[in-house]
Amino acid sequence: MCVCSLAAAGVVAEARAHESAATSRRRGPKPRPAADLRTFGPVDISASGSEQVRGHRPPQASRYVNVRRPVHQIDATFRRDLALFERRTADPSQRDDPKLTPSALPPKWSNLAAPDLPIRWTARVVRYVEYLSEHDRGRRLMRGWLRRLARYEDTLRPILAEAGVPTDLVFVALAESGFDPRAHSRVGAAGLWQFMKPTGSVYGLKSHYWVDDRFDIIKSTFAAGAYLDDLHTRFGTWELALAAFNAGYGLVAEAIRRNNTNDYWALCEIENGLPYATSNYTAKVFAAAIIARNAESFGFTPADVDPYTAVDPVAVQLDGGIRLSRLAKQLGIDGDLLAELNAHFVRGRTPPKQSSTGYLPAEVAERFKQQRSSLELRDDGMETYVVRLGDDLDSIAAQFGTTARRVRRENRVFDSGELAPGLTLLVPRGDAEPTKSERPLVAVPPVEVPVGHKRVFFRMTRATNGRHLAAAFGVRYSDLIRGNDLDPQARIQLGQIVQVVVREDFSTATAGIVALEVDEVELVVRGSLAHLEAELARRGLVRRGYRARKGSTLARVGKRFGLSVGSLARINGFSRRHKLKPGEVITVYVKPRKLAGTVAAPPVRGDELSSPRAIVSQARSASTPTTAKLPGRD
Repeated sequence: MCVCSLAAAGVVAEARAHESAATSRRRGPKPRPAADLRTFGPVDISASGSEQVRGHRPPQASRYVNVRRPVHQIDATFRRDLALFERRTADPSQRDDPKLTPSALPPKWSNLAAPDLPIRWTARVVRYVEYLSEHDRGRRLMRGWLRRLARYEDTLRPILAEAGVPTDLVFVALAESGFDPRAHSRVGAAGLWQFMKPTGSVYGLKSHYWVDDRFDIIKSTFAAGAYLDDLHTRFGTWELALAAFNAGYGLVAEAIRRNNTNDYWALCEIENGLPYATSNYTAKVFAAAIIARNAESFGFTPADVDPYTAVDPVAVQLDGGIRLSRLAKQLGIDGDLLAELNAHFVRGRTPPKQSSTGYLPAEVAERFKQQRSSLELRDDGMETYVVRLGDDLDSIAAQFGTTARRVRRENRVFDSGELAPGLTLLVPRGDAEPTKSERPLVAVPPVEVPVGHKRVFFRMTRATNGRHLAAAFGVRYSDLIRGNDLDPQARIQLGQIVQVVVREDFSTATAGIVALEVDEVELVVRGSLAHLEAELARRGLVRRGYRARKGSTLARVGKRFGLSVGSLARINGFSRRHKLKPGEVITVYVKPRKLAGTVAAPPVRGDELSSPRAIVSQARSASTPTTAKLPGRD
């Protein structure tokens, strides 16, 4: 959508609100939600509008990246306040005093219970303790953390002890996610411990469409304990281990080598030592641990904190395709609590066609085991469907006589780019008859098809890109680009149809691909007269010419044939201010019943791309260990 379209959408919205104009004038204009604004230099950009322009892809995404999960952070507002506090106290003159000792602290802090972590009372730690215990917004953030701490502390500490690390590292999860198992950051970190996907996979946290173990309360804590233990083994101090947990062990190791010191607090004070966030991270965790260990000393009374009820999650086996909201209703427990305990089921239901491990509160788990056979957990009228390359929500829905909206809702499809080949979906069987669409118009450059080969045609979806497509068909990406006259640096857009030369015995059904044969499309040469006429015919128009007379203007001609000045200018490749000369023949697109006054159209402008491209290298066999340097490589 162009900028003009966005502006037009705003005008339409304003017109729809015209009926309540008098009330609006009294109350003043409704401000745009602050959450929808993204500050960039001197301007505030609409986050939703910007995302629409990007095609709902992550900012600065490569042409091979399609999907980004939505951010979820329950304490986002208070974390923004915390970030503002950090920026305000980032004055280089406020350097840490490594000689600061507990005896130099305020008397009210002299008898605090120490966490089982090596606390060094630096000025940075003191500032965080003061903010989280004395500033209004800081206290509210800390109060929320303490409330949620009560829910999971007794579950997580034994796991950390089993990993052989200090149990007060539980406060890392406090600082990372606020003890919210569903937390997901803008950079892709997820769960209680905010694991990134690559690190999570090293420590056994699997991630796929239906399940993401990074959100699993138990598994992610075991992984975090093992990861922190490995970091401590590498660096030797918990300060450096926490810094590496935040920034990555490679960055911390390089900072140590570059600055020739292994003292975390010294690295925090050296220019270009550690990243800004990492310099604050350990102090933040230590401050949270100090306050949590001494909540009442800092004025956080039990009544003030009002803690969440502790939960003892018990693992149970759940059948495939069970909706969590339905399970909660059947068991008579809070649906939000059940969704939080089972946040690893990222679509709100268990994966279809397989048993999965879920969690229930201990008292509910026993009841579940007793009543399991009598619970009505199945959704009637649901069928499983394995996604093929080229499927989208509309095509899947059409096969089952239902709507794309229902398929999206039942499977919690956030973005159509998530529909990867091999994914199993639950599809509701509808009442509508499956429909067969008309043959699509395919405009492509001509190619030479080698003997023993054929052409097939693939429509791009949100879940495919050029390289994935080339790999699926077993062809070279360079030939795919050349055979379709594509720019290798540009993203192939949604809905584009590309031609692929494959062997005659290639089966799209066997390969799990949705593709069309030559006889299933209306094939034309891109940019040719046949292309223009076929495209216009689908719109109920024909291509004709109009010979200008004395006094003819673009506006008058456009009005006669139902075309705008802009359309006439675009069709004929001249400016909107073009002055028609008597006798000049221009191209017009008209309805068949309005041919009076028209003449034969001028020749088609531009190259018709009539020279076939030779695509011979697509006749290759798949690489093998004996024919390639590495298996599967060209």
